[in-house]
Amino acid sequence: MLVTTRAIILGAVRTAGDKLVVRMLTEEAGRVDFIVYGAWSKRSGHKASFIFPLSAVDVTFDYRQNKELSTLKDATPSFPILELFMEPEKATVAMFLAEIFTRSIHKGEETQEIFNYCWHAVASLEHLQRNLANFHITTLVGLSRLLGIQPNIKGFKKNTYFDLTTSQYEYNMPLHTFFLNHQHTAFLPTLLRINYRNMHFYRLERMERQILLDTIVTYFKLHIPEFGDVKSLKTLIEVYNLV
Repeated sequence: MLVTTRAIILGAVRTAGDKLVVRMLTEEAGRVDFIVYGAWSKRSGHKASFIFPLSAVDVTFDYRQNKELSTLKDATPSFPILELFMEPEKATVAMFLAEIFTRSIHKGEETQEIFNYCWHAVASLEHLQRNLANFHITTLVGLSRLLGIQPNIKGFKKNTYFDLTTSQYEYNMPLHTFFLNHQHTAFLPTLLRINYRNMHFYRLERMERQILLDTIVTYFKLHIPEFGDVKSLKTLIEVYNLV
């Protein structure tokens, strides 16, 4: 069955010859892995030039639900994306978010709301002109809500610890290391109200932002099966420390 739909490129692996295996989040079929032939060929209709993390594309492919790799028939950019590839900060954020989407959005669990959110994140990152520093944190907070793992701030109590493993507030310090101290626990309800419209009001020091980002990634790892280690997190932190 031929399917034409919007898609977000999450990653690509080059195989023998000029073939690529490309992982995408599609609007119509969810997570799909594609085989792309002749990716570097001048005659190819789907050149590798726009196959980068978080590229927004319109694709046509032969979809077989039980087939491991679908065959990509055609792919064109949905809208021009330049800054995501040309600006080091945005490119690094795009690489990081693509890995987060890959690790957290599993096949069979995709929804229209999740796709729309990721699509909006791509467009927002491309066109954002200021306050990039909080963008990745904002995106992860919103994604946690859609994935059903966002902490319940209705249970907030003063002078407590937030246990990352149970997603609950505790008066006694947990016997493990996965928890927020009193200061970060008190900030949690404020953090969970962050979005693309208000994120520039969040004045965070670089070290505070790094701690928050590392904590959120740890939280995802604790609550999403087979999430694993985020390899691009170190690169993201290094790039932000240079600017």
